[in-house]
Parts: sequence; C-alpha cells; structure tokens
Amino acid sequence: MAFVNEYISEEDIQKYQLDDVMNEVKISRELITAEERQKRGLKYDWCIDRENNMWLKPCGMTYSPDPKYSRSGRPEPTGIYVFIFYYRGNYTKVSLERSSSSSKTIHESPFVIIWELISIQYLTKFNENKKYNEENVTKFIKYALQVYGRAGVDENIIKEIKIEFKI
Repeated sequence: MAFVNEYISEEDIQKYQLDDVMNEVKISRELITAEERQKRGLKYDWCIDRENNMWLKPCGMTYSPDPKYSRSGRPEPTGIYVFIFYYRGNYTKVSLERSSSSSKTIHESPFVIIWELISIQYLTKFNENKKYNEENVTKFIKYALQVYGRAGVDENIIKEIKIEFKI
C-alpha cells in the first residue's frame, strides 16, 4: 500500500463527486458549489492509494452550540474531526477525536497523535457497492492516517510524527 498526501485534481473532484459528498457530510454551515469553491480558490486534499483505489479526505472539525462544548451558546469546536474514506466504490464518513494524551504543542518530539474512533457511517447515497466490511475499513483508515499525519498535504512543520489508535 502506498498512500500519499496530495491536492485533488479537478478531474478527480468530478470523478468522485467530492463537492456533493462534502455537502452531504455538512461540516460547513454553508453548502459550497463547485463554482463557489473555485471562485474562493479552495483546494481539496486527500491521502490516496491510487493502486488500490482508496483515499481518506479530511473534511474538518465539527462545531456545536451544545453546552458540553460551548458556554456562550455559539457553535464551538467539539474536537471531533470528520474524514471521508473511499474504498471499493464505498464512501464512509469517519469521525475521530484526538485523545487528551496526544501532544499539546508542535515542539514535542516526536509529535504524538492518538486517534479515538467516534463513529463510522456508511454513506448509502453515494455508494456503488452494498458490501461493507467495517474491519477492513478501520484497518485501511489506520494506514492512511499514518501517512496523513497531523495535516496531510499541508504538513511542513513537524518532522517526526507518531500516530496511535484507540480504535
């Protein structure tokens, strides 16, 4: 398996319906069309294994006005990160949280990220196949996260990263 971090070409965005998939998972408070994304100059990135036709795409962190996360009543970060994982024609929404045992600053060496699995949700609207093996999906997500590291294609600060899982 050879996952790599890269920006997504416009051709791949169309091929995998990424604008529609991103709007389906609803991380942003607004729906973004392809035209709006291009006008704003937004670039999608992913961690992809082209040989095995699988990828992990970061979508962002969720926000909530729930008092558990926000004292002001305004949406605040929950600490839960959402990714889309694509494997064999299946799209899966993956919610992960960084453990409190993860590194606190980028100056720690090695920088440690401990991911805790919150949920895996099969996105039936986009799936070509109806076969779903959560064990395989979890295994491949771990491989992809090892390469994705802290910030995927945008990582340029931390040289040594250690990824652990509570999955």
